[in-house]
Amino acid sequence: MNRSIALAGLVLMTMTVALAEETSLKSTNYLTVPQWVSPETPGELTGRVVLPSSSGSLSTIADATVVMTNDRGASVRGKTDSQGKFKLSGVESGVYAMTARAKGVFACCAMHVVDGQSQFPSEVELSAAAIDYSLIKSSIIRYVPPAGKFSPVSIEAADFSSVSAFAVNATPFRVMQSDDGGLRGQIRLAGADVDTAGLNNVFLVQDGEIIDRVVTDESGRFQFEKVNTGDYSIMALGQRGMAMIGFELVGELEQVSFNNFNGQQTLVVQNTPSAPEAISRGQIVLPAGQKLSITLPNEVIVQIAPLPQAVESVEEASDEPLDEGVILEEGFPMADALPVDQFGNPISGFDQFGNPITGFDQFGNPISGSPGMGGLGGAPGAGGAAGGGALGGGGATGGGGFAGGGGAGAGGLGGGLGGLASLAGLAGIAAATSNDNNSGTLAPPPAASPAAP
Repeated sequence: MNRSIALAGLVLMTMTVALAEETSLKSTNYLTVPQWVSPETPGELTGRVVLPSSSGSLSTIADATVVMTNDRGASVRGKTDSQGKFKLSGVESGVYAMTARAKGVFACCAMHVVDGQSQFPSEVELSAAAIDYSLIKSSIIRYVPPAGKFSPVSIEAADFSSVSAFAVNATPFRVMQSDDGGLRGQIRLAGADVDTAGLNNVFLVQDGEIIDRVVTDESGRFQFEKVNTGDYSIMALGQRGMAMIGFELVGELEQVSFNNFNGQQTLVVQNTPSAPEAISRGQIVLPAGQKLSITLPNEVIVQIAPLPQAVESVEEASDEPLDEGVILEEGFPMADALPVDQFGNPISGFDQFGNPITGFDQFGNPISGSPGMGGLGGAPGAGGAAGGGALGGGGATGGGGFAGGGGAGAGGLGGGLGGLASLAGLAGIAAATSNDNNSGTLAPPPAASPAAP
């Protein structure tokens, strides 16, 4: 039954309301952006790349390169047309890293493609962020660990009815502020289990700049304090994958809209000081005793694109290798792949996969991350064969390069392999913080600064 309503400062466009005493949209939190799709024609994926903006509107992105990369490293590539639409052929069921790149726009997340599941949307809406690719590139180089270390994700035996309760969001691209005026969220792994992703670096982006940065807890949860309503993006980078999505942060019922790819009716609710108190609490009184209770999700939740296919997808969309100019040894293109604290300092005591650093390496050297020890490098003063640098460096007074490392005595005083390793580390840092005359600037992300009050 279609209804059009205008009431006390509310602007309502037509939507379908079920004939029931109350229709409720209040629920647990959902994925912020659509990440599960069931194409009408198996093997043929259609959709569009969008940029969420204020008032619930979506801008489409033309001439964007769209890439889907599966767990075997095979990619399918296409371009959006003038309306931001794309069509990809040869997309089988499975878990993909999906990436889109256009000038000043980027998106990346896990995308799950399933056949014959009508509870999921039939077309993709990939939510992008307004950000320059050079910032994406430098952040991936610094914070994403070596590729090729992870097992493929399978959804063949998934309970899709259970997944749809979490994955299908009636109000995508929009998140409500937390009660204290901040932004909360969760980083989840790809797959039907929707497991938490553990430690991840999460960057809050607005107007193309990083304005804040936090590290998730071990359950993948994070929080930014005092974030004004507006258009934002988050970039999540960690040991298990990466994601970059755009969304709108709103106050309670400040703006609520229902959008879908097929262009069906949209409801927009604008809360104003003149609105009745019941409406400010989220209840809209409809004719004939009908009620529609609206509650937006109050957390950003995204499933990260798994590694190594996420990196492969980004490279395919960008026509350039991410590791160009900074590879110190094949398979280790990063100079800093550890979680960082709010000041950008690596969190000690964890290896590049987020595991506690304990015990001894294959040469009998301690690999404790405590001050004075050689991190992954070896005992103080030694240049262990699996040392620091790209793998995280030494202890508090250590140092060392890629193939060495050490504690207080490493580097120049260590001599031999340890001394050479420290020089390699300096060379790696210099390479990672200098321009390479390509499209991206290989420099660490800017220091985090608080969000505007």
